Formats: sequence, C-alpha cells, structure tokens
Amino acid sequence: MLQKSLVLTCTLFTLLFAFPAFAQTDDVSDDDVNRVAHELFCPTCESIPVDVCPTEVCSDWRAEIRRQLEAGATDEEVLEFFAARYGTGVLANPPARGLGSFFWIGPIVVVLAGLFIFGRQMNRLQQDSVEKISEAPPVPSSGDPYRDRVEKELRQ
Repeated sequence: MLQKSLVLTCTLFTLLFAFPAFAQTDDVSDDDVNRVAHELFCPTCESIPVDVCPTEVCSDWRAEIRRQLEAGATDEEVLEFFAARYGTGVLANPPARGLGSFFWIGPIVVVLAGLFIFGRQMNRLQQDSVEKISEAPPVPSSGDPYRDRVEKELRQ
C-alpha cells in the first residue's frame, strides 16, 4: 500500500510540473519581433522602422508585437492590427489598393513616360543632325587624298 501511494505521489508530482512545460509554446525571439517591427514605421519619427527606433512608443509597439506573436498571431495579422489601429501610413509596404496602388504603379508609369520622352527627343536630335549634314555645303578638295577621306567620313 505504501509503495502504491509513493508511486502515485511521484506520478502526480511529475505531472504537476510537466503540465506547465507542455502548455508553453515556442518562445518568440527578438529576431521574430524585429522581422515584424521592420515592416512598421515609427508613428512619431519620420521614416524610421520600429525595429531600430529608440523611442518609448516604438518600445511599446515591439512589446505589443511580442505579445501578439506569443498569442499565436501571424506576421500579417500583427501588421493588419497596427494598420487598422493607426492607419496604413505606419506600414513600410503600403497595400496595393486604393491610394496605395498609386505608390506601386506611379513610379513605373513615370519611368515609362520618361523613357518615351527621352526616345522621342533623341530621335528628334538625330533627325536634326541628319538635316544639318545634308544641308551643309560640300567640302572643297584640299589636294590631300588622306585629308579628303577623313573629312568625308567625318561628315557622314
């Protein structure tokens, strides 16, 4: 009887300390927090990611990110939480919808328009130079065949 109670007590004692170990999830590392914090901008500083900002606000945000990640939230869910609470201006990568789509498409349109204008301008300059060369009077012969050939090649 004593052996059975001793075994039962040891088993219960072991299980008592084993349950908290089983209940713990994987700890969230600083790298996990910084990975998400890098995708957010400081609300008080200009263009500084939360992962490197030394302000108290960003420290609080990193603590909130850690709490949410420990609760099982994904990176996207944490980013959506901050965007819903503080607006999409805190996101390092704005969503590609509404006004945010302009920030994704706008630079591409500007570059393509610039290339188009540059190409037209180069074509116009080339046509102007061809017209000037064709309008130029012929070069009189200097008597030196080598010099005449060089002058002819330079005019073309």
